[in-house]
Amino acid sequence: MKSKISILLVFYSLSISAQIFPATHTSVHENLLSLDYSSGLFFERGEYSYLSDLERLNLSTYNSFAQPAAPILTSHASDLEICTGHSTRLTATSGHSIYWYTVPPPLGTPVATGPIFITPILSTGYYTYYAVAENNGVRSEITSMEVVMVYPSPSLTVTSNATSVCANETATLTVSGTTYYEWEFGPIASQMTITPIETQTYKVTGINTAGCKSTVEFTQHVDLCYTEYLANSVSKKSNSFPLEETGESIFSVFPNPNNGAFTIHLGDVTQNTRVEIYNALGQLIYSSKISEELTAIAIDDVPNGIYVIRILEKDKVQRQQKILKG
Repeated sequence: MKSKISILLVFYSLSISAQIFPATHTSVHENLLSLDYSSGLFFERGEYSYLSDLERLNLSTYNSFAQPAAPILTSHASDLEICTGHSTRLTATSGHSIYWYTVPPPLGTPVATGPIFITPILSTGYYTYYAVAENNGVRSEITSMEVVMVYPSPSLTVTSNATSVCANETATLTVSGTTYYEWEFGPIASQMTITPIETQTYKVTGINTAGCKSTVEFTQHVDLCYTEYLANSVSKKSNSFPLEETGESIFSVFPNPNNGAFTIHLGDVTQNTRVEIYNALGQLIYSSKISEELTAIAIDDVPNGIYVIRILEKDKVQRQQKILKG
C-alpha cells in the first residue's frame, strides 16, 4: 500500500512540474518565481531562496535561452525633434544586448550596439530607427521603433534701402525668411537703422517656430563722399593706429588693442576739447570733455569689437581713430 502511495506522489509531482516550463527543461516551483517583464526572464521570488540546487541550475539554463522582451525606449522627447545639420541621441533599456537598425530587422545589419545610439548628422526629413534585444542568439520577437523628425533651418535674406551711403548717413536694413530675428548688437526686430562711419558688416540670427536658427551677414558699403565729414577731419587713421603729429599737434591712443581701459594722449587741449566714442553701428556710447594731455578712459561695460574715437573742438571733428576692444 505504501509503495502505491509513493508512486502516485511521484507521478503527481512530475505532472505539476511539466506545466511550469517546456518539457525540455526540468521544472522549478512556479510559486517561487517572478517574471521580469523588461527582460523576459524568471527570478527567485522573495528575500530567501527555497529552490534546490538542481532547480536553480534548471532555472539558469532556461533563462539562458529564453526569448527576451523588446527593448524599452527611453529617448528624451527633445532628442526626437531636432534641426537639420545635427545628430541626436537615442536610448533604450533591456536586460540583454541591444542592437540598432535603420531598416526593420532581420533585414540589414546593425548600425550600433548598446543602450545608447548617436546618429550621424541628419538632413531635413524624418528617420526611423529600430531596436531589438538579443539573448544568446535569441532575438526579441517584437521590435522597438523610434522616429526622429528633422526640421529645416530658416533661409534668411538681408537687404538695405541704400546700396551705398556716405559716412554718418542713415540706412535701414531689413531681414526676411522667418518670424523671429536678433541683430548682433542691435534690436530684436526685422529691421535695424544704422549710421555707419565706414563700410561695416552686420550679423543677424533668425529662429523659426521649430526652434531652428541660422545666421547671415550683410555688408553695408560706405562712401566717404569728400563732404564736410572730411573737411572737419584732420586725419583718418589706419588700422595700425600710429602716433600722429601735425605741426605741434599730437594724438595717440594706447594700449591698442585693449580690454576697454586706455589712455588718450593729446598735444593741444583747450576748454572746448571733447572726446566721443562710437560703436560699429554709429551709436554714441561715450562723451566727455578733455582738460589734460593724458586722459584715462574706461569702456569695459560694452561688448568687444571695433570702436571709433573722435576728438572735437567746438563740435567740429578734428581727429579720428579706431580702437579694438577684445
